[in-house]
Amino acid sequence: MKRGLVGLVVAILIGGLVGPASAGATQAQKQAAAPYSYTGPVPLPDQGALFGAFVALDDHHGLVRRQAVPRYEAMIGRKLAVERVYYLWDEMFPTADDYWSRDKGRTLLLSWNTSESDASSCAGRWADIAAGLYDADIDARAEAIKAFAAPMFFSFHHEPTTAPPNHIACGTPDEYQAAWRYIKERFDADGVTNVTYVLILTALNYTRDKLDLYYPGDDVIDVLAADGYNWYSCEYHPGPGRWRPFSPTSTTPALRRVSP
Repeated sequence: MKRGLVGLVVAILIGGLVGPASAGATQAQKQAAAPYSYTGPVPLPDQGALFGAFVALDDHHGLVRRQAVPRYEAMIGRKLAVERVYYLWDEMFPTADDYWSRDKGRTLLLSWNTSESDASSCAGRWADIAAGLYDADIDARAEAIKAFAAPMFFSFHHEPTTAPPNHIACGTPDEYQAAWRYIKERFDADGVTNVTYVLILTALNYTRDKLDLYYPGDDVIDVLAADGYNWYSCEYHPGPGRWRPFSPTSTTPALRRVSP
C-alpha cells in the first residue's frame, strides 16, 4: 500500500516525550513514558527529530531510486536523515540501492513483512516463524544485515493490525509477539549488532489501547512508533478528505523507551 505514496514522511522524534504515565496506563505505556536511556546502534539526538521519508518511484520524481530520492530532497530543500524502505518476506535486502543510500549518509528504516511479493499468501505465518520453520530465511537476512555494516532501524511486520494485500491474517497478537521475539533472538545469536528494533503500529492502536497486545517486551523493542495517515487526495482511501496538520494525524510518531 505505501509503495503507492509519493512521499511518506518519517519523523523519529527524540525530544519532547509524552507526559508521565497516568495511574491507569498500561505497563508498556508507562515504560514508554519513563526517563529516556536508549543506547541502541542508531545514534539519536538528545533533542529534535531525525527527518526522513519513503519516496515512491514515479514519473514525477524518477523511476529509479538513485534519481528519485535526490530529486525529492531537492524539492523539500533538505537531505533525508532516514530513508524508509519496505521488503516482503521473499525479497532480498539490503539491496545495492540500500548500500548507495547508506553511502550518501542516510540511515535506513527497514520493514520486513511476512507477505510474499506476489501477495499470494503469508510466506511466514507468525506461529511458524516462532516455531523455527523459517530459520534459514532469518539467518540469511541476519548475515546480509551484518555485511551492511551500518546502523539501521529494523521493524518486523509493521502495522500488524492492517490487512495484507491478500487479506489473509498472518496470526494472532500473541503469535506476533512470539515471532518478533524469535527474530530478535535469532539475530542476536547470529551476531547482529547494528540494528535498532522498532515496533510500528498504526496511531489508532495507541489511541485504542492496543499496544500491550502487540508489544513483545522491553528486551526486544528499542523504539515505539506510530503510523498516522493524512488521507488528503489519496487514491487508496474513499472520499477526498481534508488536509490535516501533523499533530492530530498521529498520536505520537515515535515514543522513546527505557532500555533494560
